[in-house]
Amino acid sequence: MFGENFTRLESKPLASAGEHTVTLGIPSIKQKGMYTWLEVPIIYENAEELEPSSFSLFEAVDKNDKKQVDDFNRRATAIFDCFDIENSFDPKRFPLWKGKRGKIIIGEDKKGFLVVKKFIKCQAVIDRQAQQPGLYQ
Repeated sequence: MFGENFTRLESKPLASAGEHTVTLGIPSIKQKGMYTWLEVPIIYENAEELEPSSFSLFEAVDKNDKKQVDDFNRRATAIFDCFDIENSFDPKRFPLWKGKRGKIIIGEDKKGFLVVKKFIKCQAVIDRQAQQPGLYQ
């Protein structure tokens, strides 16, 4: 009979726009067509499961396009600095990302979907950079 296996599936509630503290899960590398990206699951404060439930870091499609490469490097640096993560994309090290906490900004993209818009640099990174005069001023 049509629909006999139907089970109602509810979507997760949406996160509010603005600043949130999140905890990382273990990232995974995804690929579709010519696109390759790192998908990183997140859990919100108080173990809340909200949407967006992950963020992505897309690799530059054209490695000779300076803007694409710079955009990737800028976002990757922001992610590393937000969660105080070792600057490495070695998949064997991805389990070390799990449990790292950081502050992000949720906002709408051009199509009106909620996404992670910004990563806030953590205090430990700010303090380390302050110890290295000239490099970060």
